[in-house]
Amino acid sequence: MRVGMCTKWIDEAYTGVGRYTIKVLEHMMDLDDAPEFHLIHRQQGGDPVYGRAAEEHVFKPRIESLWWHYQDRFCKGLSSKLDVIHEPFVGFRTRMDCPQVLTFHDAVPLMHPEFAPRTFAVYFKRMMPKVVSRADAIICNSERTRADLLQHYSADPDRTFVTYLGVDPPDVVREGTFTDKEPYMLALSNTLMKNIGFTVGEFNSYKDAHGGDLRLIVVGSDYSGLSQGRTDVEVLDYHPRDSFVELIAGAEALLFPSHYEGFGFPPLEAMSMGVPTVVSDRGSLPEVVGDASLVVDIDRKGSLVEAIHRLRTEEGLAAELRAKGNERYKGFTWDKCARGTLAIYEGLSG
Repeated sequence: MRVGMCTKWIDEAYTGVGRYTIKVLEHMMDLDDAPEFHLIHRQQGGDPVYGRAAEEHVFKPRIESLWWHYQDRFCKGLSSKLDVIHEPFVGFRTRMDCPQVLTFHDAVPLMHPEFAPRTFAVYFKRMMPKVVSRADAIICNSERTRADLLQHYSADPDRTFVTYLGVDPPDVVREGTFTDKEPYMLALSNTLMKNIGFTVGEFNSYKDAHGGDLRLIVVGSDYSGLSQGRTDVEVLDYHPRDSFVELIAGAEALLFPSHYEGFGFPPLEAMSMGVPTVVSDRGSLPEVVGDASLVVDIDRKGSLVEAIHRLRTEEGLAAELRAKGNERYKGFTWDKCARGTLAIYEGLSG
């Protein structure tokens, strides 16, 4: 079976789409019955995965901002020689000469356009209906994402499939980099969707009510002076991967009350390192964490305050969450994701 995969996403800055693309591709290549992969992108690739492909195809858009248009035209020309072609984010607006697959990661631009780049919001509103109608199979990374897809687009439920993503437990190297900051809980603020204002407000309320030496470390952007006037809230810039892993591993808990997630890597990664998690009741998060995390209603003021207090005072709770999290994350593997994806390809090409 000859499979075309659009791999632009692994050539650029580290993103969730890029991570998904490279991981599912590498694990499909590792299978005994691996297809023949043709990798399609707009620049010569430096990732070792290109050396494992049957062929690498490079297109050059004349207008950079319209790269997706040129990708469509280029893939159309290749599609007659392929059994399946897969675009893992923006999809194809053109009808290909072989079955075409789309991965739909989340509905943020539709459900929360205030948290999405304007170009994404416009694309999902104007272009994605055609992309969805053209796709012979649509892969979603959670049941919640699948439900959101079906709510917003006229997709055939029989053409939509769920393949959960995987988590790779990182190697934690303890160098004592953050020992002087302990004890601390960790939060992320790479986008406003992570609801960091709520997290900091709830943490401040907890400290005002209970005192103590607990600190909150925020990794990412400091939106409107989050740590201003507080010595127990610190905003750190982005860290190299190894340093970030060490920071997570040293936390008492990961606080992740996001407005919405199509899947949600951070809680599962924290679980793989033995760190208790607190997540919101939104998007796919309750589905992904199961009973291995505390889940809070982000519309109720004080819900995160209560969760923090429980973790610090309720005997055995943190240990229970560590044990459940250790089992929970093991159910999400890239091997399962790869096998599920390959089964979809085979169903289309069979």
